[in-house]
Amino acid sequence: MAFDLAESARRLIIERAGQDLLVRLLKEMLDHAAAPMSLGLNIFPRVEQVNAQILHRLEGIAELLDEDLRCELVHRFWDYSPEQALIVAAVTADYFAIPDSILARGDPKSRLFAQHPTLHAKLDKHGLLPLTVGNAEAQILVVGSDAIHYHQLLRRDFIGNINDTLVQELLNTAAAPGNTGRIAVDERRLTTVKCWKAFIEKDYYYGPRRLASTAQLDDPQEVGTTVMWDPQAPGLRHSYSRTIAHWEMRAGDQGAEKHFQAEERVADGHGRVGGRVLIRYLHAIRDPSTQTFLHCDGAVKLFTEAGYAALLRREASGSYGVHVTKTATYRKVFRVDGAVTTEQWARLMALWFRGNTLIVEYLEGAGAET
Repeated sequence: MAFDLAESARRLIIERAGQDLLVRLLKEMLDHAAAPMSLGLNIFPRVEQVNAQILHRLEGIAELLDEDLRCELVHRFWDYSPEQALIVAAVTADYFAIPDSILARGDPKSRLFAQHPTLHAKLDKHGLLPLTVGNAEAQILVVGSDAIHYHQLLRRDFIGNINDTLVQELLNTAAAPGNTGRIAVDERRLTTVKCWKAFIEKDYYYGPRRLASTAQLDDPQEVGTTVMWDPQAPGLRHSYSRTIAHWEMRAGDQGAEKHFQAEERVADGHGRVGGRVLIRYLHAIRDPSTQTFLHCDGAVKLFTEAGYAALLRREASGSYGVHVTKTATYRKVFRVDGAVTTEQWARLMALWFRGNTLIVEYLEGAGAET
């Protein structure tokens, strides 16, 4: 049986400090977006207050650790004290987990919606809130004196800081006259504006340098599926083995519409969080008569490892396309409606698929005239 560091650490902490303190620590970490590796750095006072209480109760435990546990702690957390390493090991998996509760539309009894029931009433059928319910900023949604976190699936690599460049582009696009925007929030987390700490994170990823001619975007004959491959995946900056783009014509309320869908395939060892495989998906609707998009939304599809392996097997037999993932667990996280320019659509897509260079290649060649 493989050694379970997290479970061993949790058991020792509960024996010494009690489960209530451990639960309270995780709550404060989620509320302040304090990643486990920030523990002990005195960045978040409320988090450190609970962390210090647990550390105090763990004093002297280093001498009682068995050899397997001691070796694992030294190997993974060599720059921490044994006591602090135990705490980090105990909370990491739970902090980064994606529980089923945040994949649903919204629970009126959750921490966020119990505190703000009027927000729950404004959720649409996909669990999205209008950007106008408060003061929406790139990193946080301010409602009264509270700072509300955007959904975990809007975090970089699903576990890092909020993808604030994407959110800012969504805010900019939704702010145009006649446009509306919606976004998903994390109902487990709730803090105050006073306690919220903004972050500064520069990025290497900028999206397409240019857009090719868009003439084909409005051509009703230019439809079908494109599959882009990355022969260097898996590897550094090569986390996505394939990306699929699909165009089709559909009848709309105002006439013929051109629908676009894109989704990625992650390479081995990438796109995994808490035993799930996560892939990003984007849908947009274009009005060829006005040469603008009427709608754009982003979502995440989640699979078990077995379910994702089955998907890859189906594709290996030739069944490619976005239709093969329709049975996956699905959570929409943003949308914008109105008049979205081609440039705005391209920026939203590039920033949503952050790190996926195949999307950039597609955008730089999309609609190229032949």
